Amino acid sequence: MAPKELHSSEILDRLSGLLRRVPWENEAMTLSKLDGFIAGLAVGPVEIAARDWLPWVWGDAFLPSFESAELQRAATQAVVGHHDRVAAALADNPGMYEAVLSREPVPGEPTWELWTGGFLLSMQLCPAEWAEHQTRTPVRRALDLVLDLAALASASEPGCMSVMDRNETVASELSGIVRTLADERPAQAEPDLSGTVVPFVPHPKHRHS
Repeated sequence: MAPKELHSSEILDRLSGLLRRVPWENEAMTLSKLDGFIAGLAVGPVEIAARDWLPWVWGDAFLPSFESAELQRAATQAVVGHHDRVAAALADNPGMYEAVLSREPVPGEPTWELWTGGFLLSMQLCPAEWAEHQTRTPVRRALDLVLDLAALASASEPGCMSVMDRNETVASELSGIVRTLADERPAQAEPDLSGTVVPFVPHPKHRHS
């Protein structure tokens, strides 16, 4: 796989567009949040099947009501494809990985808060394994940096750098953090995930009677 294929503008624009077509009431992930979420899955201490993490992307335990079956398949394939590309790059050549921030940043607002939120959310799928993994010093330091950047996003004063300049700087930092975590990931050997993945609980407003 050529490096340019990992995050081409065409692929990202299509994925972002498909995510925006998920019914708004589902509160589906944005592209930035999805990328952080998938990065967390890809460098996490255990493998998690797509059937267990996909509901978190849509924002509801039930499959959203897409406009058509074709759109549903396209959105699912695009999301899983993004996961597979990121996971393959981090497994085979971590230096290829680059964090994806918003394709449509809001003027004056940092965009990495969604990315860090997605990454931290992915850790909730296997909290016990992450707790054990964090006993490794490089892992703990990397996660501390993620938390620091998440806190920075909520700071009221941008300082001497423009928001866009800060976005580029933080994207580079996030990419380095993910590469470090990829290097520290335990060898994977068909783990038994029964009882490991936390069941997704939908918001009450989405429950069916």
